Amino acid sequence: MSRLDREQAISVAVLVLLLLVSASVVGMLFQARADALQESSERREMLSRLEAKLREHATRPTAARHPRHSSMRRPRLASAQLQSYLAQLAGDQRASLVSSGGEAAKRDDAPDTSGCRPRLI
Repeated sequence: MSRLDREQAISVAVLVLLLLVSASVVGMLFQARADALQESSERREMLSRLEAKLREHATRPTAARHPRHSSMRRPRLASAQLQSYLAQLAGDQRASLVSSGGEAAKRDDAPDTSGCRPRLI
């Protein structure tokens, strides 16, 4: 058997290197495809859970159908929840919230109307 000269040895080494690089690229492509399929499967599962929650929420009775549970029937509770939310929002923004309760008596609104004029300082 004849020995390879230097030029042939380099050509064979380059060919082997090229085959190794091609095989690793194919492996990485298969791995990327598997990752994409797994992520797609997870997103479909999440979407189906959200759709199930949406269907469940749509079948629940709403406050309009049951007025005794409506916060519009309890304006003090609704305004307290709004004030609490605004205070939390102001605290998150590192701001101060100034509110006054005397303005409601001055207006000519219906008693079940609630208004808010927040001022962030």
